[in-house]
Amino acid sequence: MNRSLFFFALIPEARFSKKVRSLQEELKAKFALSYSMRIVPHITLQAPFQCGEVNQDKLENCVDMITPYIKPLEIKVKNFGSFIDSVVFLNIEHNPQLMELQEWLANTLEAGNCLTASQRNNDYVPHITLAHRDLDTSLFQEVWDFVNQEKIEESFEIEKLVAFKHEEGKWVEHLSIPMNVAITK
Repeated sequence: MNRSLFFFALIPEARFSKKVRSLQEELKAKFALSYSMRIVPHITLQAPFQCGEVNQDKLENCVDMITPYIKPLEIKVKNFGSFIDSVVFLNIEHNPQLMELQEWLANTLEAGNCLTASQRNNDYVPHITLAHRDLDTSLFQEVWDFVNQEKIEESFEIEKLVAFKHEEGKWVEHLSIPMNVAITK
């Protein structure tokens, strides 16, 4: 059976996405870090998971079930964070609506047999990645010191929820739900 990789993410409004891309460009120029630029700036809601061809129709049904409940979402970023010494990111302030959306998405995907319990993000930490994979641990402290020279505290709206599919070595937009289509429960 042919299995594809998918993941779900929130895409920030264009104004903020440009700011993130600018930070990534600075890291590329100064430290030759570019891996995170392979995809648009985003907040992952559900990490990559495998979905067989048979289940891809179920995945689209799950997205259809989610769409009526999507509400506009404002996110606040405050400074930087890291996972061990290999990922640098913009820190997302705690947001109950975001946490509920992430849990609801995972529950819907699991109930629709699109996601297994072992594929869920059980320790969800919302963030926007600035550098990873090509960030070597020997370079981490220098990158960390560089990003922390600047303080960032900003709010932005989410433009859309996207299901990305891995095709030919890159992530492409497979399904998209604009965040302004909110229908009250």
